[in-house]
Amino acid sequence: MPLLCTRGLSFRYAPDAPWLLRSLDLRLSPGDVLAARGANGSGKSTLLRLLCGILPNEAGQERTGEVLLNDKPLAAMRLPEVAPHVNLLWQDPDQMLFFTRVEDEVAFALENLCLPVDEINTRLESALDSLGLLPLRHADPGSLSWGKRKLVALAALLALDPAVLLLDEPFAGLDKPTAARVSAVLHAYREAHVLVAAVHDESLLPPPTQRLFMPYMDGDTFAPT
Repeated sequence: MPLLCTRGLSFRYAPDAPWLLRSLDLRLSPGDVLAARGANGSGKSTLLRLLCGILPNEAGQERTGEVLLNDKPLAAMRLPEVAPHVNLLWQDPDQMLFFTRVEDEVAFALENLCLPVDEINTRLESALDSLGLLPLRHADPGSLSWGKRKLVALAALLALDPAVLLLDEPFAGLDKPTAARVSAVLHAYREAHVLVAAVHDESLLPPPTQRLFMPYMDGDTFAPT
């Protein structure tokens, strides 16, 4: 049984808008990496938001088909139920950061899960260390560069350890050494998880097992590799 799948998933933002997805069927199991590629505005970010259950979120948006997590429809789950298992790294980290200390940002979701303090500390330090952020654990994210803020946002997700990690342009805006560090982290993470990444260039991703070209319309070629 796949960890995450879609069945006949279609979506558009308004009844008179074009379909960004039509009749998409995905099956993703641990170890799978899906690279979603396409021009700006083609629906890559929309796909990620559908896969974590935050779309549709306004009247007039139209979705048919379903997204399933461990064979359970996301539509039947509340977002707090979904978030520990499926989570999204937004392209703009400032949409994800709220606290004035890096370690508080990373610990927040873990504290909401009521994990033991020792486990929170272990996860927090491991996530920060993997991204070279331990020396910045007491820093204000607002004082950091855009690239460092993106690493803080990613560290918060790595500490949460979702089974499905969704990534919206994870390498955009990063210098080469930072992008290489993120790439190494994702290569290690994919072994027991599902990665779905919206990218223009997939060269820094772990080797994709599936590729999707956006917008995806019924009858298009879907390319598992």
